[in-house]
Amino acid sequence: MLQLIVRKYRWFILLCFLFALTTFNLNNSNFFNLFFKVENVQYNKTLFVEESLKSEAMDLLINKNLFFLDKKKIIDLFYQSPWVQKVEFKKKFPNQLYVSITEYFPVAYFKEKNKLYLVNSSYKSSPVTGDINTEDIIKLENVREMSKFEIFLKELSKYENFLPTIKEIHYIYENRWDIILKDGSLVKLGSYNIEEQVENLQLILKNKQIRTVDMRIANQIIITHD
Repeated sequence: MLQLIVRKYRWFILLCFLFALTTFNLNNSNFFNLFFKVENVQYNKTLFVEESLKSEAMDLLINKNLFFLDKKKIIDLFYQSPWVQKVEFKKKFPNQLYVSITEYFPVAYFKEKNKLYLVNSSYKSSPVTGDINTEDIIKLENVREMSKFEIFLKELSKYENFLPTIKEIHYIYENRWDIILKDGSLVKLGSYNIEEQVENLQLILKNKQIRTVDMRIANQIIITHD
């Protein structure tokens, strides 16, 4: 009877024996690393995440065990980039790992000392190297506090049809902004109810070619035509 039990569970007994031969640190277990060692790391396509971070993460992942990855360490590493919104891992047994990085998207750009900076959807700015197509991104002028721009843009974002018509946004002073539209029109906004101003502006621009719209004084709109 005892022999039948031993024969029936011999693989289980052998596995337990192998576990006993390894150290108690499973992450360094020779047995697990033998079968589930990361040999290949793949990333999804990203536009703004620094390649140096991907390379550093690669060094931390290669030859590590798929079951015992230090995901927090890798995620914290990628969060050093202002463009990283979320990091996810997908294991491909027996030895591959797929890392998916969700990026913030650019909402604006500005130039400073001959350098181009992008502002992302978390309202953090970073210098950009290489060629970037800024045609559909808002240009900023004289904006020094991103928190003020964030509040202003979120107000404008309520008007989905209006936001894509904006080419430039200029900060003048506290709660005063000028907007240049893609058709060249200049809009001078006042430091009062922005919703009221945008709603009036949309009506004004609906069927007319306008050069300037001056709304700086409440209850007064001055329009200059081409």
